[in-house]
Amino acid sequence: MTLKDVLVRTFQEVRDYASANSQDPHSRAGAAIVTPEGKCLAMATNKLARGVSNEAWRWNRPQRYLYIEMAPRAAIYDVIRRGERVEGNWIVMTVFPAADDARAIIESGFRGIAAPAPDLSDQLESEYYVAAQRMLFESAIRVEYLDV
Repeated sequence: MTLKDVLVRTFQEVRDYASANSQDPHSRAGAAIVTPEGKCLAMATNKLARGVSNEAWRWNRPQRYLYIEMAPRAAIYDVIRRGERVEGNWIVMTVFPAADDARAIIESGFRGIAAPAPDLSDQLESEYYVAAQRMLFESAIRVEYLDV
């Protein structure tokens, strides 16, 4: 099985996982951390930080950015809490990472990311995706755009 096959298979699994498990009323975003050999280390969706009470207003903008942990960082934290390393692995996402998530991916030492290309049609959000693409490129993080 090629790396591309592993990434596509993982994308399909994380998409199904996020669809079934996400509490986020606005997004079914999901992320998985996978080794180049195909072992899944973690799968996560957007979520509230541990122990934070689930109040509906916290899922809405702009509060969501204060209370909600986005799927990529939630997956990273899950692996790290268990004492494992993410360095050298891949992160597979159902949505292209915005700037905050891109910085976490870069600082965590991932080899690459796999995700659909970002939707640049929303003027407000597109600048966060463009910044993410630029930072990932400058940091030599491999990006595989999935057309799934």
